[in-house]
Amino acid sequence: MAADPTIYDKIWEADTNRFSVSVRDAEGNWVDPDADILLDHQVKAAGDKWTDLAVRPLFHKVKDERFADGTYAALIQLFDNYLVNYRDPEEFTEQENDEINKFLHLLLDTEPMKIAYDYITNGLRKPISKDEFLRDINQIWFEPFTNYFGDDILNYCSGFEHVFVGEGKFNPGGGPRWGEISGYHNWVKFYLDEAKGRVNFLGTQYKLPGVSEVQNPHVVTLQMTWILSNMAGDPVAQIFKERGGFFVGTSPECNFALGTVAYYESVQNLTTNERRAVTIQGGNYNLVIYRETTKEKERGKHIRSFYPEFRGGGNFEPLPRPGSGPISRPLEDVQMQSGPVVVAAALPNPERSESGEWVELKNISSTPIALDGWFLTDKAGRRRILEGTLAPDEQKQFIVRTNSPLSMQLGNSGGQIGLYQPDGEIIASVFYKKAGEGKVINFL
Repeated sequence: MAADPTIYDKIWEADTNRFSVSVRDAEGNWVDPDADILLDHQVKAAGDKWTDLAVRPLFHKVKDERFADGTYAALIQLFDNYLVNYRDPEEFTEQENDEINKFLHLLLDTEPMKIAYDYITNGLRKPISKDEFLRDINQIWFEPFTNYFGDDILNYCSGFEHVFVGEGKFNPGGGPRWGEISGYHNWVKFYLDEAKGRVNFLGTQYKLPGVSEVQNPHVVTLQMTWILSNMAGDPVAQIFKERGGFFVGTSPECNFALGTVAYYESVQNLTTNERRAVTIQGGNYNLVIYRETTKEKERGKHIRSFYPEFRGGGNFEPLPRPGSGPISRPLEDVQMQSGPVVVAAALPNPERSESGEWVELKNISSTPIALDGWFLTDKAGRRRILEGTLAPDEQKQFIVRTNSPLSMQLGNSGGQIGLYQPDGEIIASVFYKKAGEGKVINFL
């Protein structure tokens, strides 16, 4: 057996389909403003589900027109084939199986997967044909299995669902509505959910001694919440992940190649405590690879989870200046008020709680606009459904009532207000800092 410690960096280098990524420098400017992705790490998370210190989205900008074809389009087609609640049964239709097969055949024709196949067959000395390799990948990533880890037996598991889509542990029948996020280790899924207001970035959660911020464009480790909706679009639960993460900008084929190689190395006992220590682009990582736990409490033939843990290196983790706090970033560059209806003002912190928070909208077009089905969101993606009509040049206040933890809320310490059409297209997005008691914030 000839294990190659550089195989993961070779796969990364071969990923010509990845997105370029830029972070901010110490002054808050983008290192490369023309990159495909502008990644806004912002600040370290507070550590609990209630406190949101990241006032802006994680993904400031993504050139998502690249999602229109190839492996990205095929990947995104698979996302809606899975139910979020980890206890719900899942049965695949013929169309959904065809989507999986199409995706797998596209994968095998990419350079990262060709490198993975060559390494597995020659370096790890597992002589399998390409057809057998295709069947193996389908089994490893997509075949449903039952996981017997600990005392909680989980049916309907799949590696793809856990890693690329995410699973939710919550009580669908009532009771406390906070639950847990399980898995969810893919940047494309996070970006799409964040753009629709379904997930909320709470800040980074690296565990590196003496380091408060990490400016690594290749990875993010974070805290997040996820709003889950039913088929009618109504929120049913909010779930929380204390610490998770994913590579950023990597193509679907690169993610699959990295995870598949880690799986085969795990089978051949080349991992330590379910981790493979590697160096990629100068950064040091543990690639965490869990295989299923069988009924006999042994490791099985399916991937249970796969994700990166950044361990430092590569000059990606600047030390904080003594006595300094998080760097403040300008908010103006992420405001969006380009539609026919704009957010004119808001009252996040009324003097009397019974008077209510409100958001004021203005129709800046020359025609009346019906708002039925439109909705406002806060930074956590919680919604306030709108109704009625705005006449040309009319301004109207909409009360924001906090009826439950899933209702829209305007945080006093800063936040975001989004305005969406019924089809989910964002029309306006504004941000505000700390709101004084009784102070109206004007956005125009």
